[in-house]
Amino acid sequence: MYKIIDIADKPYSYVNSPHSHYAWEVLYFTQGEGVTYIGSQQYKFKAGDIICQPPRVNHYRVSEKGYQLICLILEQMDDFALETPFFHDNYNKDYLLILKQIMTCYQLKEYNWENIADAYLNVLKEYMISWGNRKKSIYVTKCEKEIVDNLSRPDFSLHAIIDALPISNTYFMKQFKKETGYTPNQYLTLRRVEYARSILIDLNYNGLRIKDVSQMTGFHSQCYFSRVFKKVTGLTPESVASVNSLISK
Repeated sequence: MYKIIDIADKPYSYVNSPHSHYAWEVLYFTQGEGVTYIGSQQYKFKAGDIICQPPRVNHYRVSEKGYQLICLILEQMDDFALETPFFHDNYNKDYLLILKQIMTCYQLKEYNWENIADAYLNVLKEYMISWGNRKKSIYVTKCEKEIVDNLSRPDFSLHAIIDALPISNTYFMKQFKKETGYTPNQYLTLRRVEYARSILIDLNYNGLRIKDVSQMTGFHSQCYFSRVFKKVTGLTPESVASVNSLISK
């Protein structure tokens, strides 16, 4: 059985001094954004993020606009693969809803509340296990989705997407390469070329110019598109297009 030491909705804050605890803290950020420093690591956070802060590790948080969180303090907690488990709640905010149920149980302390709270905590544990065992992190998956959704936009900014993630850029770049085998820029280029190739071999697009295809797949110029396409596939766009009698102009 877990033992809850405390759970509370903390007041709005901007910065706190470096400190450590003897117990685990589960922090759920309900508002705002900022950076939390844990030992030698730093993590960007925003509303919906969950950080499981290990005991006896120095940490503090900084936020320009402020943040608010729910803090659950536990005497013990199952060991996770990550030194500092970092998660993000799902679309329905199921984790937050359960956390609020635990807070109500703890505050009211009605008959059998400890067993009820323990059952809720086990549900939270299962959520974290399922999120922790994802084949890809939620941030890698999010970046992949943004890339796929914006293949046709030449002004699409990977830099802006990566900067908006609540983790350090360096850590994300390493994680993305580890999970996909490519850097984000390489992945974007590869997906654009794959998309262009699918257009070129699709009979429904008969009559399109190579210039049209380059614009449809987010390339700034036909010349650059042709160079990248050949580098990735070993073929020129014209040679692929000729199968379907596409006209290059």
